[in-house]
Amino acid sequence: MRWDTIIGQQPLQRMLQRCIVDDRIPQALLLTGHDGAGTTALALAFARTVNCERPTRTGTAIAPCEECHACRQSATLQHPNIRIITALPAAKESARSGDGEEQLPDEVVEELRDGIRGLADDPYSGLRLTNATTIRIGQIREVKRSLSLSAMQEGRRVVIILNAEEMKTAAANACLKTLEEPHPDVTIILTTSRPERLLQTIVSRCQDLIVPPLDDNDVAAALLQRELCTEDEAMIVAPFAQGNLQRA
Repeated sequence: MRWDTIIGQQPLQRMLQRCIVDDRIPQALLLTGHDGAGTTALALAFARTVNCERPTRTGTAIAPCEECHACRQSATLQHPNIRIITALPAAKESARSGDGEEQLPDEVVEELRDGIRGLADDPYSGLRLTNATTIRIGQIREVKRSLSLSAMQEGRRVVIILNAEEMKTAAANACLKTLEEPHPDVTIILTTSRPERLLQTIVSRCQDLIVPPLDDNDVAAALLQRELCTEDEAMIVAPFAQGNLQRA
């Protein structure tokens, strides 16, 4: 995901790029809005930019070069510094190892891989696994453990927690502890459309950015660019989507 492929949201794009250019990158971001408005798209563009080896700068704007090894990795979300956390299906007792750690079934692992590939192709498509409802404490503990280790590659590690309101209480508390113990060269990005379901202590430790609904004209243009309908159909659909490309 490049900045120039994000639909609208120019003020937020400029704000995030300015943070990178000025080397004032926040250690925790909360992007409040719908996936279809661009929360995930903004998060991925940010993650790609801070990991580019030769970013291009023009004044206060900055963009990944799209040519370096890191850019090729991040284009498919295979860069080791970029990690996506999403809700998983309910765990079964039989799916746990002897030390209590959950072992994901092969079909879930494959669906997750497919979902991440789809997200790399189109971040407006969202990432939702079958029967997935919660982000569990084991996922957050694994994030904390990995952040305590040395980075495998140069750049800034970015953890993106999609639909963060889906963290269970234990997971939310573990996330809070991680935010309270910031690591250098790490940014944790939480996306949510329901901020009222997050712990307020988590919200208070993040820089909160509101991702507003898309303009109807932007939604219609995106539908046409994706060849999903005719121009007349796009103009009819867009107002009913309420600024959410997924809904459109």
